[in-house]
Amino acid sequence: MERVSIRSCDDYEEKNVERAINALFDDFCGEKLFESGETILVKANLLNNFKTEVAATTNPAVISAVCKKLAEYGCNVIIGDSSAGFFN
Repeated sequence: MERVSIRSCDDYEEKNVERAINALFDDFCGEKLFESGETILVKANLLNNFKTEVAATTNPAVISAVCKKLAEYGCNVIIGDSSAGFFN
């Protein structure tokens, strides 16, 4: 059976986003999913250079919180995307 976890976050304040992201990782026992030294690609939606209020790309606070949590596990983190738009 597949598992899904959803956590609410009322805003993009760093501490609030980190709290929600930490709870999501805890729901899946993240410390058991990732090994120290493992390289992880965080696939963000980097469609274009939109302002955060447009909500067309992944909010930087979410990317930061995910990367911090993975770093706590000792992972090497790479942030990337494969936009079909203007960038190669």
